[in-house]
Amino acid sequence: MKKLFLILILCCLSRDAFAWGARYVVDAPIRWHSDTNTVGFKIQPVSFPVGSAFRTGLLDAITILNRNPSLIRTRLNPDSDWVSVSNGVNEIWFTDNSLVLMGAPAICISHFNPFALGVWNMTEADVVFSTSETYTASRNAWDTWPYMGSARPLQTTALHDLGHAMGLMHENRVYNIMGEDWTHVNLFGTTLVPTLGEDATTGLVRIYGANSTVRPDVAVSNYKYLGMNGEYSTHQRTALRAAITGETATAFTDPLDPIEPSQLSFYVKAGQLITVEFTFENNGPASLPRTMSHIVLSDNRTISSRDRLLQAQAIPMSKDRPTTRTFLIRLPADLVPSQRYYIGAIIDAENTLLEVTKRNNTSYIPVLITNP
Repeated sequence: MKKLFLILILCCLSRDAFAWGARYVVDAPIRWHSDTNTVGFKIQPVSFPVGSAFRTGLLDAITILNRNPSLIRTRLNPDSDWVSVSNGVNEIWFTDNSLVLMGAPAICISHFNPFALGVWNMTEADVVFSTSETYTASRNAWDTWPYMGSARPLQTTALHDLGHAMGLMHENRVYNIMGEDWTHVNLFGTTLVPTLGEDATTGLVRIYGANSTVRPDVAVSNYKYLGMNGEYSTHQRTALRAAITGETATAFTDPLDPIEPSQLSFYVKAGQLITVEFTFENNGPASLPRTMSHIVLSDNRTISSRDRLLQAQAIPMSKDRPTTRTFLIRLPADLVPSQRYYIGAIIDAENTLLEVTKRNNTSYIPVLITNP
């Protein structure tokens, strides 16, 4: 503890120009050695059995992390039944040991040593999950906390703590995975799409340098930044408002809906002038020219360019921090009362970018048409 306290006295947690946070000694971030491009981890098989949903979820998170636009990557070394802190090996496991977890649902325990004057390198990072937390590795959004399900998504927590293992710290100033991780998500139909996000990928590029071979990656979400809870950012669903009064539309859940009984929808009227919000992120290696976004109206959750176009707007996709944008739209007058629709957002709507993935390019807000 004395050694850790000394290190923290020397450290600054972030740089003013960007929101992401890292430990610093003087002007150098604490990171893996410059000769290390790949950090290896061992998985405890009793915690993540081969072929299990949790194993698949963890591998999903590692794959997402390895798409980041920096030079740092992770790999899996052979599994290890025996795991512990401070053994010189990077490991991932579940435990009920309160001394290890220190009250957290998951924790990354990192070790670092001086390498040269003003340079400190990471030497070990263990990612440990609590057995008392209710996790799910399901990619069905309705099973997860952000969409009113009963369990915390394993993949977002894994991304958060693997971010720590790469040198990132908590961040509370923007919408990001290093804050409240379970609400930093994208939605593709009914599928939860975890993502590392713009703030974290910007931080990794600043710490380790840009990987010029990584393709662009733009994303849109129906979550946005809310505020601070200590070191963590908090997030909330993006809003739908009546344009004339500015009042948030009345939200409701429908327990009789067979697919999304607990999901928030908004009451709106045919022909109504409204504003809708969506959050956009550039997760790639560099800023992009203005990228086309479409706001569309769909009668199903699979948002695509075939849906009814409500608005097209080219938006800048600089590389630093997420942006929540508000769109003013008038709903069509021919919408059917009591019918559910989905106001969708598409980024790279003209499909001009060769991206890492397209599964984070759409999101939506459900609405129900009320009688005139």
